[in-house]
Amino acid sequence: MKTIQKTKELTDCILLVTMEIKDKFPELYQLLDETPFLSSVQDKGIEAISLEEYLNTIRYQLKDYKNNLQ
Repeated sequence: MKTIQKTKELTDCILLVTMEIKDKFPELYQLLDETPFLSSVQDKGIEAISLEEYLNTIRYQLKDYKNNLQ
């Protein structure tokens, strides 16, 4: 059950970051299609580590983009 909860939390965080990018930085949002999501499938789902890596990637892109705007 912990795995399901962790996956949900990560998915929620990914959604929040993605929505922030979409709402505030549409030009960056267009580039998210180019951000690879490499998933490791174990049994019937995606491993949490794949979601964590993707979340870290889009967070870094957002941070870097904001820094370059200043």
